[in-house]
Order: sequence, then structure tokens, then C-alpha cells
Amino acid sequence: MQRKTLGVRKRARELKLGDPRMQDEFVTKSYLISRLHVDHRTIDKWKLKGLKTILKKITCKQKVTQIKLSDFWKWAEDHKELIRWNRFKDGILGVEPPWTTETRLEYRKNNPIKFGEDWTNDDDKILESSYKAGIPIKKIADNLGRSRGSTDRRIQIIMLERKEVNIWDDEQVKELKNFVKQKLTTKQIAEKMNKEVMCIKGARERYISKPKKQIQA
Repeated sequence: MQRKTLGVRKRARELKLGDPRMQDEFVTKSYLISRLHVDHRTIDKWKLKGLKTILKKITCKQKVTQIKLSDFWKWAEDHKELIRWNRFKDGILGVEPPWTTETRLEYRKNNPIKFGEDWTNDDDKILESSYKAGIPIKKIADNLGRSRGSTDRRIQIIMLERKEVNIWDDEQVKELKNFVKQKLTTKQIAEKMNKEVMCIKGARERYISKPKKQIQA
């Protein structure tokens, strides 16, 4: 008996059989992405680190990538550091192993409240007004529930959007110059100063590398 795909899906819903992509304790890659608030590249990186997936054929022409929940939880227990637990809401994937409760508490203890969350317009307004008022970046970050690195990056983004020059304080410039004298790489300096690599590159050009003067004919 041959049936059209849409017809089969419609009949399955009428019989309350559920979505064929969500059977046998499996979830689709897209479903996992939506629940954990990550992207396809993140799941692909997890696969390289051992997360098991299967390719299931659900129609003659359609296949989906699935992950068995028991496999996911086993993998997650061994790779807790790769998951942003503040975005991973309790119970979003059904019954969870007991260890997840302690993991979430530990994560919240060691990370800012809004770690990994998108910046809102209200966040930007508070950030900009606080920065212009001369409040230290560390205190601004604490007030916004962000890390210093995230706050510093956001300041630079706002400045670039407004075509303003982001001026580092004297202490930061001195620290940068000291690291350069030690012949550390840009990446090493970024890690030590808790900043993005592009941020360090821009600062080196702005505060250390002097533009060559053009020779007039």
C-alpha cells in the first residue's frame, strides 16, 4: 500500500502515535539544539568528542539525525564543562540523572547569572551609562550578571557601532605593553587579560604599533 508522506503524518497525528522522529527515547538533532540553545556546529563538535548520533530514515526521501537520550546523558556526565547549564533548563529533556542537580548548582556558583545569554537593549543602556559615568568594568559586569570579558567585548561592540574610539585605561595599556615586551603571542595576551584576540590586535595597533609616515615626493 502506497501513501503520500503528508497523509501518513496526518493519520499518525489522528491516531495520537506521535512524531516518528521522536520515538524510542530518541530526539532529533534539531530538537536538542532548540532545548539546549546551541547551534548545529556545537552539536557537530560534540560528535567529534564522542556524542553518539544515528541517521534515521523516516520517509523515502527524508532522513534525520537522532540522539538517544541515554547516550546523551552518559556523554554529558563526562563532558559537563562543554554545556552551558544556565541555558539548559531543568526537565527540558524529561527525567534527568541525579548528578545534574549538583552540576547546575556548581555551574551557577562559578559563572555569572547571565553567562552566555544575549545582550538586551536594557543591558546595553545600563552598560553605556555606567561606562560613561566612569564605573569600573568589573563592577559593571557584576551589576549586570556578566563576566568582565563579556562586558569588555560588549563595550567595544557598542563603540564600533557608534564609531567611537574605545580607550583603555592606563593600567590596561601598561599591562598590554608589558606582555608585548615579554614577547607573548596575541592569543596568550588575550587569555591573560580575559579579552578576545581581535580586541588585543586592535589595542596593539592603537597603543603600540605606530603608523608609518608617508614619504612625500
